[in-house]
Amino acid sequence: MIEMSYLIICGVAFAVSGLTLFSGFGLGTLLMPAFAMFFPVPVAVAVTAVVHLASNLFKTVLVRRQADWPVGCQVCSSGGSSGCVRGYAPERVCLVAIGGSVSVQWKNP
Repeated sequence: MIEMSYLIICGVAFAVSGLTLFSGFGLGTLLMPAFAMFFPVPVAVAVTAVVHLASNLFKTVLVRRQADWPVGCQVCSSGGSSGCVRGYAPERVCLVAIGGSVSVQWKNP
């Protein structure tokens, strides 16, 4: 039974990752319930995050020649810095910082 559950989990993860490659969304929405059926919820969240990371790395490798890297670096830097700030700053400060970084990037592509 344990081997069968691993097969189901891997199959669902592969199918959902393939679907999100074309649609751009839905990985967490479809994968989280499938993982939660087999794992405790904290483990399911962590495993879903690992699949997200692997899927995004695969997509990056797939489209690396067509990517607009300066824009991608701006988005990643603002997202990373916003995540770090969010861990330590009050919510209002975070909203202002995220809004400011988005507006600066929008004006200077």
